[in-house]
Amino acid sequence: MASELSREDILQQLCQLRDGEAKTWNLQIKHDTAGARDGVNLHGSCDSHTVLAVYSGVTFQQDDKMLPLVLNGNSYVLARRDGVIIDGRPHGLSLQLFETAFRRDLARTHRANAYPGLTVEDVLSREQALGNMVNHPPAGAAPNVVVVPLDLWEGEAGELSESEILDCSVSFQPPTAGAPCKQTAVLVSRTALCDEELLLDYKLRPQGPLESWYKPC
Repeated sequence: MASELSREDILQQLCQLRDGEAKTWNLQIKHDTAGARDGVNLHGSCDSHTVLAVYSGVTFQQDDKMLPLVLNGNSYVLARRDGVIIDGRPHGLSLQLFETAFRRDLARTHRANAYPGLTVEDVLSREQALGNMVNHPPAGAAPNVVVVPLDLWEGEAGELSESEILDCSVSFQPPTAGAPCKQTAVLVSRTALCDEELLLDYKLRPQGPLESWYKPC
C-alpha cells in the first residue's frame, strides 16, 4: 500500500519531479466527466507507490476563524488525520484566499520578482498541482490513488518548499518559527497504473449532506 511509502521516498520523488527528471507518464485534466469535478487522466504508465500530484489549496488549522466560511457546501475540502484542513476549491472565496496567501509567500521568500506576470491560475494548472481535481470513483469502481500527508520545513530537501512544485500549497496563516512552512498532502498510486483516470476515495462523512454522484467505496 502507498501508506508504506516513507517520508524520505516522498521527498526524493518530489525532488525528481521538481528537477524535471524523465518519467513515463503525465497528467492531464479530463473535461468530459459528469460529477464532482473535471477529473484527471494519467497518460502512460507508473509503478505503485509513485507520487503523482500535490493536493492544491489553502491549509487551515481547526481554530482559524475563516475556516467555517469555506467549509459550507465545499466538496474540495480534504481533512488530514491530524486535523489540518486543505481547501482545494479552485474558485470563489477559496481562490481569493489562495491568491492572497500565495502572494504573501512569494514576498516572504523574496521570490516575487522571479515570477513576473504569474497568475494563480498558472500555478494551479501545473501538472503536479492537479491533485484537487481528481474524482471520487463512480459506483462499481475502486480508488487507484491515496492521500499521504506531508509537512515540510524551510531549507529542507534543497529548498523544496520554495520550488514551483509546492507553490500550489499555501497556508492561511503565515508559518511560525520552528513550525512546518508547508502542511500539504500528496496523491500516491496504490498499484501500477496505465492510461487511466485517477480515482480517490473522498471518504465523505455519511451524515452528509452528500451529492447525488457520491457513492461510498
